Amino acid sequence: MGKSESQMDIMEKSTKPRKHRWTVVEIGLSVTVLLMSCALAGLIVLYTSCVTAAARLLQNMDPSVEPCQNFYQYACGGWIERHVIPETSSLHSVFNILRDELEIVLKGVLEMENKDDREAFKKAKTLYSSCMNETLIEQRDSRPLLRLIDSIGDWPVASGAWNSTAGTGDMWRLEDTLAVLNARYNKKAVFEMFVWPDDRDSSRYIIHVDQPALGMPSRDYYLSDGNYKKVHCAYLEFMVSIARIAREDRNLTQDEERVREDMTRVLELETDIANATSPAEERNDITVLYNKMTLREVQQAFNLNGFNWTRYIQGIMSSVSVTVQPDEPIVVYCSPYLEKLNLLKRFLSYTFNMHSHICIWKMLLFKAAYIAFKLL
Repeated sequence: MGKSESQMDIMEKSTKPRKHRWTVVEIGLSVTVLLMSCALAGLIVLYTSCVTAAARLLQNMDPSVEPCQNFYQYACGGWIERHVIPETSSLHSVFNILRDELEIVLKGVLEMENKDDREAFKKAKTLYSSCMNETLIEQRDSRPLLRLIDSIGDWPVASGAWNSTAGTGDMWRLEDTLAVLNARYNKKAVFEMFVWPDDRDSSRYIIHVDQPALGMPSRDYYLSDGNYKKVHCAYLEFMVSIARIAREDRNLTQDEERVREDMTRVLELETDIANATSPAEERNDITVLYNKMTLREVQQAFNLNGFNWTRYIQGIMSSVSVTVQPDEPIVVYCSPYLEKLNLLKRFLSYTFNMHSHICIWKMLLFKAAYIAFKLL
């Protein structure tokens, strides 16, 4: 007996594979397995990083030393044994190694030509190429440096008649020279002035005044004996060498006695400034350093034998077309430093000549690398 068409249709439909539908439980389990797999992979990566970091820490330690007897050797003995401070550096740490590695990467980027570079990248590569062009640098010799000196008002030790020209009357002012150094060359000889968000009101920018960076790494190099004294003497010889080069390139007769005397007095002035600065350990708390005053109050509190604070600050701010008023708020970060300068009779009694010396020297100190070949 044959099957009807309807029965045949039912049989054909029943023999076709039915599509499986995932239940809520199956979906939940699958998601759980996926999340656990991701977490496991993350843990493996984290574990590997932790193991590497732990191995590095252990490698840098010296477990043979009792930590209660010499904790520094216990914590850093391995590092000290495996690393030597380079002759060109006064210290060596992980940060120095990272910096060196980064410089290698940057060198590769700056030397790689790419026509699709942004304008900022092109400028950076042009600057890098000009700095690396040692042939052109040597051809120019010290002429760019001498032009720089002239732009600030000349350097007494490298001038035949500074006292009878720039150093008289109102032709040379300490305020103007310090302002030019700060605004145009970002060099701070006696004070540091900058604009930064107010520490007590981050919504507004305000003028800050602070003590300057020193020529040597810290005030200890100026005021202490021992190894510091050796560096102190070498620093003086370096100053004398730069002055000799400046005189030679200006075709002035070499007056060794005058050059050494002038540079010794410049170092004495720089030592006075270093002695007035506060040591680093006393400058950790910004809330203690913070002292907001008006420009008028700064002038009254820190007169410095007639130093015109308005002229100095206006000289800097005029470079960005900003006018300051007597009630301009200023944050003074270095009240103890300014108070000591105010009482330092030798600093206040220095002539135009010596103030000009310290200003020019502070700028040349950071530019001398460009004529390093002449010091060899």
